[in-house]
Amino acid sequence: SSTGTRTKNANAACSFQEGNTPQAALMTHNLSSKRMKLTKDIYRFFVPFAFLLVISSSINAKDCEDAMTTLEINQCVKADVDRAEVQLQEVFKSVLERHNHNTVLLALLNEYQRHWQVYRSSYCDALYQRWISGSILNIQALSCEMDLIRQRIKLLKTDFLLEPQ
Repeated sequence: SSTGTRTKNANAACSFQEGNTPQAALMTHNLSSKRMKLTKDIYRFFVPFAFLLVISSSINAKDCEDAMTTLEINQCVKADVDRAEVQLQEVFKSVLERHNHNTVLLALLNEYQRHWQVYRSSYCDALYQRWISGSILNIQALSCEMDLIRQRIKLLKTDFLLEPQ
């Protein structure tokens, strides 16, 4: 696991070398942990922001048919994910409107949606980390989002918009 690898690396940085004191080893461990946290924070906040800046230009279907480079393909997949996200929001809104008379169900649906969003983010972030050293990482993470969004839309429609049989 990624956490296990990070822990092993941190422990290796903290290992005693000849002449090191326990205090020096602890300081090395603390600095290593802070560097790992800073690196994680940079990836979490700045990389997605930079990615959004790059893809902020509008993309039309014709451009995506001719997409050849990794960047162009990433832009097209991101545009597809954004459209699917809008569709998911519309379906969820329809579910809430359909069941607006049942306040308990509405509360549960909203809670479930928040939990699902956390799940989606965590799961796709894990896939992103799995592919971190390759050019396919963005496609993998975006495809993950697309797959989960499509599954969610289908589940919401089936379970909350169709009439019970």
